Amino acid sequence: MAPMPAPAKHAFAPEDTPAGQPYNVAQANSRAADTLRGRGSFDVDFDLAVRRHELIDAIEQSRPRAAR
Repeated sequence: MAPMPAPAKHAFAPEDTPAGQPYNVAQANSRAADTLRGRGSFDVDFDLAVRRHELIDAIEQSRPRAAR
C-alpha cells in the first residue's frame, strides 16, 4: 500500500489548512457550508461520523506495526 493524494476536484478546504484532522474538519465544514448555500448535498450526521471513525480506527489497528 502507498498513500494516494486526492484529486484536486475533491479539495474544498483552503490550501494552507494543516494536514490530518484539521484538514478533514475543514473539508467537512466547507462541504456543509456549500450545502447551506444550496450548492450541493451533504448529510451532517453524528452517528454516521462515529461509525466512520470506528471504521478508520479498525483499519489503523489492523495495519502491521512496522507500517505504522
